[in-house]
Amino acid sequence: MSDAAPVVLPDCLDAGADLALDNPFWSFACLIYAQDAVAPACLELQDDFGVQVNALLFMLWLGTRGHSPGEAGYRTLLDFLAPWTGGVVQPLRQARRNWKLLGGRSPAVQAGREALKRSELFAEQIACAYLFRLAERGHDAAPHATPERAVTANLDLVLRLAGLPAARRQELAPRLAGAAHAVAAKCPGPAA
Repeated sequence: MSDAAPVVLPDCLDAGADLALDNPFWSFACLIYAQDAVAPACLELQDDFGVQVNALLFMLWLGTRGHSPGEAGYRTLLDFLAPWTGGVVQPLRQARRNWKLLGGRSPAVQAGREALKRSELFAEQIACAYLFRLAERGHDAAPHATPERAVTANLDLVLRLAGLPAARRQELAPRLAGAAHAVAAKCPGPAA
């Protein structure tokens, strides 16, 4: 039995309501993550700088729609995600990584690790559905910039607050921004 505190979701999520698991943000997140060099960049940002990848991708998605919530909005977003990320996603990720390190190579062990990986991905999809719900409810900010400016501003904010050195920010930002614009052109969907 664990002494861990239960995960408490923010009231605005209405935990009893259905979530739109397949939504425009989830489509964007899957497509951008599959772009060249995006997954390694996201994993570096997550593992080395503590960036929540779903929050980063959400800020990029908002930017492609001309939304730039600013630092206060981004910090609110992180607070919003914290219970689910800390209570569900991160424990699944750590269990999957531990399983890989400690589990050996038997087919049964590999099957168990794959089951954990699917659970982790599903937990990420639920986080994205919560973020999409947040955007639907208008918590992200009214559009006020061109997508190019909003993506640049949002990306700069996330990378700067993560403590990424300026040289690394200058290297990663154009790659991530370019991927965001390319994906948005393929699946524009309705504005948030």
